[in-house]
Amino acid sequence: MIIGITGVSGAGKSTVSKMICDLKKAKYVNADEIAKELSKNRRRIL
Repeated sequence: MIIGITGVSGAGKSTVSKMICDLKKAKYVNADEIAKELSKNRRRIL
């Protein structure tokens, strides 16, 4: 199962995501953090 959560900055997306992962024993992947890390290293994302 893949769940995507969207919303404005400060809405609590990460908090809710982590809570869901704890309840469902699932992995948490923050795509925004991955994109920031890739751009920091000047790698092309697409």
